[in-house]
Amino acid sequence: MVAGITIVGQVRDRAWSEFLARDGILVLRFWNHQVRRELDSVLQAIWFALQERCSSNPSP
Repeated sequence: MVAGITIVGQVRDRAWSEFLARDGILVLRFWNHQVRRELDSVLQAIWFALQERCSSNPSP
């Protein structure tokens, strides 16, 4: 999900991230301009986060 940022949004986003983290879901946040102008870097950050999660939680 790509979302804008506001003060109210920051509080809500933090609460939502904490709620998801309780179920083991990691939230990655990017600015809209990063997705539009630096998509390769955004995708690389997502890939690295996935690799880190997989290496710390190997399949049985």
